[in-house]
Amino acid sequence: MFEMKIKKILLVGCGNIGSRHLQSLIKSDYKLSIDVIEPNKNSQKIARKLIMQISGKEKQEIFWHSELSDINSSHDLVIVATKSKGRVDLIEKILFLGNKRFLIEKIVAQSALEYNKLIKILKKFQAKCWVNTNRRYFKHYKKIQKEFKILKPVNVSVFAGNSDLGTSAIHYLDLFSWINSDFKIKINGIFLDKKIYKNKRGKDYKKFLGTLIATNKKKSIATLTFHHSEEDSFIVHIFNGSTLVTINELKEVMFIEKNGNQRKVKFMFRHVSDLTKFIVNDIFTKDSCLLPTVEELYFIHLELFRVFNSHLKKINNKQLKVCPIT
Repeated sequence: MFEMKIKKILLVGCGNIGSRHLQSLIKSDYKLSIDVIEPNKNSQKIARKLIMQISGKEKQEIFWHSELSDINSSHDLVIVATKSKGRVDLIEKILFLGNKRFLIEKIVAQSALEYNKLIKILKKFQAKCWVNTNRRYFKHYKKIQKEFKILKPVNVSVFAGNSDLGTSAIHYLDLFSWINSDFKIKINGIFLDKKIYKNKRGKDYKKFLGTLIATNKKKSIATLTFHHSEEDSFIVHIFNGSTLVTINELKEVMFIEKNGNQRKVKFMFRHVSDLTKFIVNDIFTKDSCLLPTVEELYFIHLELFRVFNSHLKKINNKQLKVCPIT
């Protein structure tokens, strides 16, 4: 009987998001050898406890490390779930180990300089890199993209509570661009809150609330409004001129309005702890996946850097070299 070759995965960073990637990998149909790099012993402890609850975990081999220097060989895929600060330099080191395929968290980097460096070194090493804006793997967003992309320009509006534009706007800007097949957007940050908030991820990052407005050459518009709230919420409206789709992501319900009629549909929210195994399977079988490449998200990132740093300069009168988001 043919036995599937063991696939090697390097997971760099096993905190909140990294541990979710690991949970999903454990459930993969592939037999995996997973090297996990996480210097924080408490994060290691929490991640180990999470995966102990998963059935079938015995199929996968997991090796824990504290430093990248512990690794001296290449892998079939590298998942980078660290914060944005220093990520590009980290990826460069991993490329030198012979790695060619990457799945990385967003925000990809903190400046145009870093982003350009990443694209250049990926090209040099003939490597591929996808960014984990994973709503492209949600069943209903895939269906909307397929049905709406050939019609009129599509508008998107998002209302989010208890979140952060610096962290989450990229998900919806990618969704907006993906549906419209146009990634060269322009963003207006005039309606951002005048106050800059502390970011729970540390002193190197800021939290942004208020409204961003994005447009493209097709004259489609995306408005993202993130506000204070006691509870998490993501309400998404998608309109193509004749059909309005309203999605309450966390309550997992969707309403479709067309020709004066409305119908209610169950919406499934997909978590990292569920989705990653499907993304990895696509990469292993097709050498591709639904996620955007680093190159595809280039202009969206540059616009976010420009808008957030311009906003900070108006408030603090300081020109920043990096954008403090992750």
